[in-house]
Amino acid sequence: MSGGGGMPFEYNPAPYKDMVIDLGIGPDGNLWARRGTRNEPFFDIYDLDGNLLRHAIFPDSSWSWQTEVTPRGILAWEDDPTEGYQRLYLLRHPREE
Repeated sequence: MSGGGGMPFEYNPAPYKDMVIDLGIGPDGNLWARRGTRNEPFFDIYDLDGNLLRHAIFPDSSWSWQTEVTPRGILAWEDDPTEGYQRLYLLRHPREE
């Protein structure tokens, strides 16, 4: 966008800005915010007061990971797995970065 569209400035957002694509209360009672710009599930974990506690990253990389944050753990699966069939994972203790 530029000034020609009625705006007096150009807006060029950073293409790799860490955006949040999923939020949920995890098994530890904290808020898990999944970033959408990584090939592996990557979460910022906050306490309920908004303080960043740590990051959690899962070791497998794929462009098609889907996750669901639940009180019993994080469900994870690939939409397009290389094996040709899907596996459902219940992740309770992701490795921290």
